[in-house]
This record gives sequence, C-alpha cells and structure tokens, in this order.
Amino acid sequence: MNIPQQISELIKAQAKKKNIPIKTMLSDLNMGINTISELSRGKQLSYISFSRIADYLDVSVDYLLGRTDDPHSGAKKRDADDLQFSAKECKVIRAYRNKPEMQPAVDKLLNIYEDTNIVNVYRAAKSEESHPDEIVPMSRERLQKLKDAPETDDIL
Repeated sequence: MNIPQQISELIKAQAKKKNIPIKTMLSDLNMGINTISELSRGKQLSYISFSRIADYLDVSVDYLLGRTDDPHSGAKKRDADDLQFSAKECKVIRAYRNKPEMQPAVDKLLNIYEDTNIVNVYRAAKSEESHPDEIVPMSRERLQKLKDAPETDDIL
C-alpha cells in the first residue's frame, strides 16, 4: 500500500470510528464526493483541505499522515470541558459560523448574549398600546428597577 492509500484508509477508519459517513463529511466540508478515492489514487490534497478533514475528524494532521499513533498529537488545544461533538453538531456550528447575518437571530432564539447582564423579559402589551406581547432583552439592572418601582403613581 502506498502513502496516499494509507492516508485515505486512515481517514476512512477514523470516520467509521466516529460513525461519520464519508459522504456526509465531504458534503459538510464542501468537498467533492470522490475526494478520498482520488486521494487513494495519488491525487494531491491541499493542506487546507487536509487540515479541515483532520479538524472535522478531531485528529491531528500528523496522525492522518501516519507520523504518530496519537490522534491528538500536535492537535489544537481543546475547550476546557473537552467537548465531543456529533457530526450534526459540527454541521450546526459550521452553519452558524458561515452565516454571520443569522447569528443575532440564533443567539436571540437560544437566549445567548455576550453580555451576561442581559436577560429576556416577557412584555405584555396594554390594550391601548400598539405593540404586541413580546420577549425583549433587558439589563438585569433595569429589570430590578422595574421590579422595585411602585405599581401606581399614588404610592409616590
């Protein structure tokens, strides 16, 4: 077996180990469906494509090249929690990163704010107001002021 065949076999084995169909991986990475078979026949793969495959499979490039038996040798540092993502979760993360115009909507839907001082508050409309009931982001400080405020002007 030559080196390109060994590399393609390592990629296939790692994908199988993680229950990731090659077709799915290549689709998620926007690569041609025959990329791995072409690699096994000696076609060269760009270092960018190769590193994207390694990242997708959560292994180091050195591992895929057969330079080490440790899949994470030389790999990027992981999050503190060493999270493992499914193929679907990876696809969601990539979609989020590739669509910056949609990120604020997704963040709002998931109640994710960079400023941890922000919370979502349900605001009911009074009958004479024109806005509908809605959920609005609000600072914790403002929310506390509203909670502490008197219910009527008579109390003032």
